[in-house]
Amino acid sequence: MTKSWKLPFAAACAALLASSPAFSQDNATANLMTYGDAAGSGQAILSNLTPNSTTYLLVSLGETPANYFLRDTYGTGDNDDYLSIVGPTPPFQAILNGTSTPGGQYTQPYVLPAVALDLKVYWQGFTLHPAQAGTAGMFQDFTNVRVMTINDHGRWQYTCTDFPTAGSNVASAVMETGVNGLPTKLFVSGGGPALLTDEQTPYPTNDQAWIYDAARETHTVAAGAPMTDSRAFHTCTALGDGTFLVCGGVQGPNGTGPYFSKVLNTAEVWDPVNGFQQVGNMGSYRAGHTATLIESGIHAGKVLIAGGTEGNGAHELYGVDDLLTTALKSTELYDPVTQTFSAGPWMQEPKAGASALTMANGEIIIAGGITWTTIIFIKVPDFSDSAVFYDPTSNSFTYSRNLQHKRALFGMVERSNGDVVCAGGAGGDILNIGPISSSEYFDLSSLSFVNIGQMGNNAAFPGAVVLPDDTVVILGGAQGDLDDPVPVNNVNILSPANVWTAGTPLQIEHAGGVAAYLEDGTIYMGTGETGILNTSTEKSETYTP
Repeated sequence: MTKSWKLPFAAACAALLASSPAFSQDNATANLMTYGDAAGSGQAILSNLTPNSTTYLLVSLGETPANYFLRDTYGTGDNDDYLSIVGPTPPFQAILNGTSTPGGQYTQPYVLPAVALDLKVYWQGFTLHPAQAGTAGMFQDFTNVRVMTINDHGRWQYTCTDFPTAGSNVASAVMETGVNGLPTKLFVSGGGPALLTDEQTPYPTNDQAWIYDAARETHTVAAGAPMTDSRAFHTCTALGDGTFLVCGGVQGPNGTGPYFSKVLNTAEVWDPVNGFQQVGNMGSYRAGHTATLIESGIHAGKVLIAGGTEGNGAHELYGVDDLLTTALKSTELYDPVTQTFSAGPWMQEPKAGASALTMANGEIIIAGGITWTTIIFIKVPDFSDSAVFYDPTSNSFTYSRNLQHKRALFGMVERSNGDVVCAGGAGGDILNIGPISSSEYFDLSSLSFVNIGQMGNNAAFPGAVVLPDDTVVILGGAQGDLDDPVPVNNVNILSPANVWTAGTPLQIEHAGGVAAYLEDGTIYMGTGETGILNTSTEKSETYTP
């Protein structure tokens, strides 16, 4: 891999094209991501290239729509060539080249100097095929443009663009992943105010959907949006084929005071060609449920929908009381082939606001939540200290285990060894609902929960991510209570040895937003309720560990 001079490269391109007619091709089939946005060593990886081909990587500090590098300067007419130049001489900081591997990948190490923070660096690559000069095959494998914003280790910075619409209690799923299997794009839908339900406050819900592109640090409205229903406190599940199931949730505003939100039983599927299309209704009305893709067994490819609140008898939520005693213990399965729901196995107890994920052994854990029991025909609400485990081979909940602490609306992630960490949430006395700071993990080897200790602060509705070294990061969340959440910008870091320390605070508060550990090695936290009472934010930010 070598660094070549600008003029020899430009002259070579000009010579190859001098006697060739103008041509046009659209072939942005390759991918590019950089790893390392702080001063020091990093690398760029290009993938999906033509094997064993001369590969160029252009690095620039400028981008303008007036003068694209190959498309306009050399007359290729290629609409996938985005990286621009300014003036008669390309002001590239570097033109790097080498040969792609037999597997179609090209890796270029680099060293970033200590330059101004928040400076944007633009990258794009392609392959050059001199033997095909004068044809559409000369320039191939254009990558996406990568926009890297210079940061420093241990620092949060805002992304290049904001969310199109602010919201909290949104639902999200991973849309695309990179060479390391980590997210490069996120699909986000719906949202509303941070309050779950309050009859004194209108609850307007959102019908939009967005895509966050980590390569460009941008948020764009998804093609085919809006959704057929506005919704919040719902679920969004990637179906594995580029489509997403969005179902349930609450919808508002309704009423003129007292206000209420409606619990939904509707569902819709998004695909990049047709946008949102309504599918069959769920068998029950559900909000605050879980929706997990079944990855193995007799129902592989289907989605397990579990629990949630159905609201009062009219499927409405006025106040917290309507939420506390209306959780369901039923489940259902969504079949993407027939686009219908069918009854699934029953859980051992009702659950709303639980957390769920697929574990390393293929089982689905559904932990905690708001629940209730019946005493002398009266429903008595409580927080759950139970986790149930769905076995995909038998389509049944085969066992349950007790958590160390009752909790709902908490963060849950899985480590590489199969242990599942649960942190924060709402809990305590059901008559005095509040956020908690306790944490624990499910030990896959012993099939039991083990206490860890307290985070530095209480947090319900937090974001949660796990890093490659099994460090767990809990982001933001809210203190206060369900009637009056008070969002925070605290960051709590759990080491692989299970020791809590405080991390660098977020720039602003986020509760009920979107959190992810991204392909480029940064942590993403977006939207959610912020510090202004009952107000959500359009802001998102990333952190460089």
